[in-house]
Amino acid sequence: MANRTVAETDCSHIIRFFVGPGKRVFAVHENLIVRHSSVFAAMLNTANAMSEAMKAEVTLGDTQPRTFASLIDWATYGDYKFHTTIQKRPVAAQPQPPRNAAVAKAEGDQHESFEQHLRQYPEDLIAKKPYLLYMQLFVYSGLPDGLYRHPRPELAGTAPADDDFDAELDLAMENREFGERCYHHMQVFVFADCYNIPELRQLCLHKLHRCLQRARLSDKGYQILFEIIAIAYDNTGEGDPLRKLFVQACVADLCLVRQTPGFSGFLDRVPGVAADIFREQPKFWDCRLVALCDVEAKFKRPESDGTPCERDSRKERSDL
Repeated sequence: MANRTVAETDCSHIIRFFVGPGKRVFAVHENLIVRHSSVFAAMLNTANAMSEAMKAEVTLGDTQPRTFASLIDWATYGDYKFHTTIQKRPVAAQPQPPRNAAVAKAEGDQHESFEQHLRQYPEDLIAKKPYLLYMQLFVYSGLPDGLYRHPRPELAGTAPADDDFDAELDLAMENREFGERCYHHMQVFVFADCYNIPELRQLCLHKLHRCLQRARLSDKGYQILFEIIAIAYDNTGEGDPLRKLFVQACVADLCLVRQTPGFSGFLDRVPGVAADIFREQPKFWDCRLVALCDVEAKFKRPESDGTPCERDSRKERSDL
């Protein structure tokens, strides 16, 4: 974020923003907004003689008040918090007899996040299995050198306390909270994209990625995810990083995603998702070395150097 003193911000003009259908009023110092957004900077520049600059008033009728509030929090503090509307009622733990994990999973009562699923496998096995490697690289893509990294490296790995799910909530309530979180972060992303605020947009991707890698989703949870993806596709264009994030989450868990009731209907409603999933799927049908190389290529940052599988160690995989 730009280096500005409190005095520089506080001495700027007050702009009144009328946000949402109810026109909720936000009184904001001009410098707090224009230093982050070239769109607002042009809109509020008196030299451009736009009505917003002349009246010191901006109407954002299509923006939800809590989306705009998150922008103000981020512009002020460098982050924003998610505030759930769900009444949390922790479920009292009931003693359960010990069970074989494999039997429990086969019976369908085990719902794992990506992180939990990967803990079952040793690193050397993950490196040899394309689908596990894909899931692992998706999880790692939130690290400082990943696609969904935190925009401020000094804050990487220091998420607010509200960024994690409550472990004591039952699965249905956790899935509802997952939906609320993802929807809010997506709305903030779309706003940041519309008004050209790159750092906030990247922060939203980072927060969404945290949700996707940590959530334990039931069938209902996946159906909530499908609805959020549909909204994301309605508000973004081809090649958008928000689309890529959701598609990679689906590919990382494709076996369960495909089995979810309503998935076929979802693809019928949003055919672009099917096309993107097809393009994103690694070449599992080729030899395993090619598949592993292709998996790594999916998570290569555009500005990074090097080509996947250039290291000699990759040659060891050719006979796997």
